[in-house]
Amino acid sequence: MQSSIFTILFFIVSCTVAFAQTPVIDSLLNQLPRTRNAEKVRVLNELCSEFSFVRPSQALLYGSQALDMAKNLNNPVLLSESANALGVMYAVQGDYEKALQHFLQSLAQAERAKAFDKIAGLYSNIAGVYKSQGDYRQA
Repeated sequence: MQSSIFTILFFIVSCTVAFAQTPVIDSLLNQLPRTRNAEKVRVLNELCSEFSFVRPSQALLYGSQALDMAKNLNNPVLLSESANALGVMYAVQGDYEKALQHFLQSLAQAERAKAFDKIAGLYSNIAGVYKSQGDYRQA
């Protein structure tokens, strides 16, 4: 009897934690309507990152919006950051094919922008995907 009560309590607490918003998420959601252009893309990318572990569907929504806005702004750094955020979200979910597509897209944009600080991290993300798939040679 006591273990079933513990199990039910654990489930309720787990659900509450999983669906609760953090102060960071609340702050970003409050900023979102007041931002424009590059700043809005960065806030959307942060929301994508924050939601990646707790609500993947929300992460995908914010990440896709960021990527679309970055394309419209034709800013390779923002495109790289947005594709990377989506890549991380897909990697967290175990969709390594989509993660790799986004990481490679991000890498191409970072190279276009000569954003060498981002390139090293992207190679690490790409290697992580290959490692997760057991392809150590490619990693």
